[in-house]
Amino acid sequence: MLGKAMNEVKALAQRLQEQMQAQQQQNGGQIDPKDLAKIKGQLMISAAKAENARESHSQRTSQRVVQYALEQKRDAEKHRQEMAMKAQEHALDIAAEKQKQRLKAFSE
Repeated sequence: MLGKAMNEVKALAQRLQEQMQAQQQQNGGQIDPKDLAKIKGQLMISAAKAENARESHSQRTSQRVVQYALEQKRDAEKHRQEMAMKAQEHALDIAAEKQKQRLKAFSE
């Protein structure tokens, strides 16, 4: 996306330069000040668009990094809770087995 925008800016600059050279040849080396201002304005707009594309890409990348970190944190917490639950179930199974053994010993 960013590379494409930069290529468009470069292509526009090249076309504008070719237009300026063509006008210089037609006007005997002189460029109309209005045309020069228009060309400079177009270059400024293109540069601003490219900068906006860069910033937008940077923001999206930052958001993805933050989102990934949050997902990792959620996954780790979920795993921790599952392990705690399994440990608790295991402890209950052990306690139940001990209780069965006591009852069996008492009944004998």
